[in-house]
Amino acid sequence: MLNSKGVVRQFNKPYYTINNLISIICVLGLIKYGAGFIALAILFKLSGYAFLILYQHYVKNRSILYFQNAGFSIRRLYLRSFGADMIRFLLLGLITIFILHGIKS
Repeated sequence: MLNSKGVVRQFNKPYYTINNLISIICVLGLIKYGAGFIALAILFKLSGYAFLILYQHYVKNRSILYFQNAGFSIRRLYLRSFGADMIRFLLLGLITIFILHGIKS
């Protein structure tokens, strides 16, 4: 049986590329438009998560059943997966903003 990190990794594996692509697009927007783009980038990320949930619910619903039958909460898997991705995106975005636009005090 997989531990919780392995389960989240296995659950997120098909969507890792899509999440990273959305993150790269958002960071490119931050590079071009600056810190004012952060709210729109977060909105874009959240809409990407909604798309992935709907995609998995309607197209890949057997994988949801696999994890439910194994005794894992789907909500908790989504929360861990999307939470880790959002933290990675926010750190990458903040580092990008600080490097390109500097810290103005």
